[in-house]
Amino acid sequence: MALSDAHANPEKFDNQLVLLVGNGKILRKVGDEELLFSLDSLASLINFQTTISHVIGHWHSARVSVLQLAAADIQRISKDYEFISLRALLGEIQSDLFQLLGAGLQWLNWYTNHQYCGRCGVKNTLFDEGRALHCEACNLTCYPRISPCVIGLVIKEDQCLLAHHTKYKTHRFSTLAGFIEPGESAEQAFAREVREEVGIQVRNIRYIKSQPWPFPGQLMLGFSAEWLSGEIEVDGEEIDEAYWFDFDNLPELPPKGALSREIIEYVKQEKAT
Repeated sequence: MALSDAHANPEKFDNQLVLLVGNGKILRKVGDEELLFSLDSLASLINFQTTISHVIGHWHSARVSVLQLAAADIQRISKDYEFISLRALLGEIQSDLFQLLGAGLQWLNWYTNHQYCGRCGVKNTLFDEGRALHCEACNLTCYPRISPCVIGLVIKEDQCLLAHHTKYKTHRFSTLAGFIEPGESAEQAFAREVREEVGIQVRNIRYIKSQPWPFPGQLMLGFSAEWLSGEIEVDGEEIDEAYWFDFDNLPELPPKGALSREIIEYVKQEKAT
């Protein structure tokens, strides 16, 4: 990735597509599935008073930049356009496009929240082609922060353990997850999270795959594990329900595209073969 100038200029967007972001949401035309704008469409849409722009990758041979819209630009956008959250697009768009959009939102979130040095308070400047923020007063350099977390499925013979999180508004069940704490390996973190949230001991923890999760900036490491001992006892804080489910009789699951759903389907397929 490389940074374009902090203040956008139409001339800097030749041969590019642009992701437009306002107040943490993505702009698109009402009734249109396109989420990236061409240079021609930008000219009539905004005044280029955006606060920051950054190259995040490529899409269909075009370079893609993310632009954070200024308040003045947001106010003058017509009712033919709407802002949509990235979470609402999960499972609705291609996974590689979702990852590209997530990279843009994650970069903007990091940049917005690290304007000033965390050590001495002086305003930071962009450094290393936009990959870092640097304090010229105390020489502290801050790179985008990624928070590693674990997520996984516990298996007991032909059943799997799924839980309902207290934050879920629907009766959706998912795998268990949590952040890695200082000094832990990913496997140790997963075993601890399972023990803390549902009171169960696990063994044979096996890595499956990972997924960048830009809500706002996690890297999820996915696992499966076997039940070793213990009965389900939910913590009542993060988890309010948890049960053993047969693989042929699963409850409402997370949407396609979420790593939790992919892990469940991967293990289910393994069990069927």
